[in-house]
Amino acid sequence: MHPFIRDKDVATITPLQGGIPRIGAVVAVALPDSGRLVVHRLVAAKEGGWLVQGDNCPGPDGIVSTTCVLGKVVKVERRGRRTFAALGGTGALVAALSRSEALVRIRWAISSPRYVAGKLLRFAQTAPLYRRLGRKLVGDIMVEIADEAALEEVQSRLNPWQPHRVALPNPDVVDWVARKGGALVGFVQFVHRGEEQGLRQGDWLRSIYVWPASRGLGIGDRLVETVREKARAIGAKELSLIVRRDNKAAIGLYEKHGFRVAEDPSRTDGANADNMHMVCSLRRDG
Repeated sequence: MHPFIRDKDVATITPLQGGIPRIGAVVAVALPDSGRLVVHRLVAAKEGGWLVQGDNCPGPDGIVSTTCVLGKVVKVERRGRRTFAALGGTGALVAALSRSEALVRIRWAISSPRYVAGKLLRFAQTAPLYRRLGRKLVGDIMVEIADEAALEEVQSRLNPWQPHRVALPNPDVVDWVARKGGALVGFVQFVHRGEEQGLRQGDWLRSIYVWPASRGLGIGDRLVETVREKARAIGAKELSLIVRRDNKAAIGLYEKHGFRVAEDPSRTDGANADNMHMVCSLRRDG
């Protein structure tokens, strides 16, 4: 239903109570074929029911009877404030645009320049000149231990479909964030596991992530070095990580910092056909 209803929005739904919804209304519907509950828009009246379609969908869900309509959306709130969701007279216009697939075309026309710009940026980020100039012009990058507000922002980036939950303090887990001009641009986690963890024991670099617009500026280097120094500080002899085999950029970053494919494939924390285990020696002579 994007852009009118987005993830984490709160919708208020009231029962029909025998009323007949209008075309353009946003309703909660139990789809008859699967029983799946969706909140979509009534885009047309058909013999035997209604044609239902999401605003962000290229095609309709199908025809549903009025008995499948559990209620209609009367209010949508975003971050505690009521937001425009095209529930009134404009709903019929949105329904007409959906029926003709014009809404999908409009959305594509709006997003296409951003898509192209993103592609160009990712290409530029691989160029040595971009990296050299960017690192000179970007200014200071601060890496600091993450507080709860920072972790919540990271959660919204990495797992936007899951709410942030405050974790109990764990001395064996340290989270860091990178900031550029006060704004979050990266995240990494250090995890120590004792002998009771069996094959998963040891010291691990996990969940490293640099915001796409800030890649190529040396932020990943700073995050990797931060974890390496933490592991050295507690006396670790080596540092492990798991990386996707097709993530050439990440593998290149790790190899630059001394990581190599683990010689003992049994020491793993998720290595498989898609992922591989890499290890970095932390001995001063290693």
